[in-house]
Amino acid sequence: AGRGRSSAESLPEGRRLMVWRSQDVGIRGGLGIRGRLLVSFLGLAIALIFALVILIERNARSSLEAELATRLESVAAAATTQIDPSLIGAALSLGAEGTQRTRGRLEARLTQLRDATGVRRIYLIDRAGKGRLDTDQDAVPGRELPQARIHRRMLEEAATGRPASSPL
Repeated sequence: AGRGRSSAESLPEGRRLMVWRSQDVGIRGGLGIRGRLLVSFLGLAIALIFALVILIERNARSSLEAELATRLESVAAAATTQIDPSLIGAALSLGAEGTQRTRGRLEARLTQLRDATGVRRIYLIDRAGKGRLDTDQDAVPGRELPQARIHRRMLEEAATGRPASSPL
C-alpha cells in the first residue's frame, strides 16, 4: 500500500475498499490544533461577555434604585413643606366636625401632591406603623400598614429626622 493518501485492499469477491489513515488526514482525536484553539477562545470570550453583562446589570440596578430613593426622598421633603405640622396633630385626633374638615383638607393636599409628583400613593403613618392619612380611598385610618412592618428599620431612621427610603 505505501504512504499514499489511501490504500486499496483486495476483498474476496474482487471488490476494493478505500481506507483512510488518520495520520494521513490529520484528524487525530477529533479537532486539530486550530479547532481546539478556536473553541477555547470562543468559550473564554463567551464567559467574559456573560460576566460583563452580569456586572453591568448589577451596576444599572444599583444606580436606578439610588435614583428612585433620591426621588422618593424629594417627594417626602416636598410633602413636609406642603403640610403644616400643627394641622396634622389636629387631624389625627378623632371626633369633632372641625377635625374632619382639617383631615379632608390634608388628604386633598396629599392627593394634589401625589398627582403633581407622579407617585402612586402618599400616606402618613405614626411611629407604631399605623396609617393616619392616606391618598388611597380604600385605606382604613388607624390600621397598621404591612409596608411599615416590613420596613421598620427605615421608619426608625426617618423618625430620627434623616431621610430614608427602601425598595417596595
